[in-house]
Amino acid sequence: VDMQTWETSSIYQYNFNYSPRPIFQSYQTYTPELDHLNEQKYLSLSAPEILITQFITIDERNLLQEESYTKLSMMANYRVTDVSFPSPYAGGNNLVLEKSAEQLKYTLSKIKSQTIKIGEEYPLNFGNKLIFIKTNIKYSLPGHLKKLLLIPPPLKIEMTLANGQKRIHRSIVPLNNGGLIINKYLDTYANSPE
Repeated sequence: VDMQTWETSSIYQYNFNYSPRPIFQSYQTYTPELDHLNEQKYLSLSAPEILITQFITIDERNLLQEESYTKLSMMANYRVTDVSFPSPYAGGNNLVLEKSAEQLKYTLSKIKSQTIKIGEEYPLNFGNKLIFIKTNIKYSLPGHLKKLLLIPPPLKIEMTLANGQKRIHRSIVPLNNGGLIINKYLDTYANSPE
């Protein structure tokens, strides 16, 4: 079992056979290299049979834009089996996923390369396909100075959902540059991947 939530005490409460990702707290996965370590765990023979996750992130982040490569491997190789596993410490219920009998492969294909400015709206009209983008965000000189002082300027991504509602989430520049899932939004069990 692996738990993808910052609250992992249920592992001990229920005496699970814990098989964690190398970076076992999602919020600590700040670089694509760390994300790839976790992705490889879920693609390996030692991948856990069960994943337990909760729709909780920190710092106003988007769940699918945190550990994006890890999430791709989860979508390819795990299926939702339960949405009611209790989480007494973090509140609410956890989503339970079970490893699929057959491991699927996924590939990333370049569709388009385009330059857009920060603050510019960019429509994503690629049908129902999952869109994974890589950015090349560079800090300005003032941004570099703030970063050197350990206070990097925040980057926020605003998404307009199919129903017209807007969601704004904080994003991490190195993770954006490594790649992120951009056209799916997950905030409830009702719209979790099946």
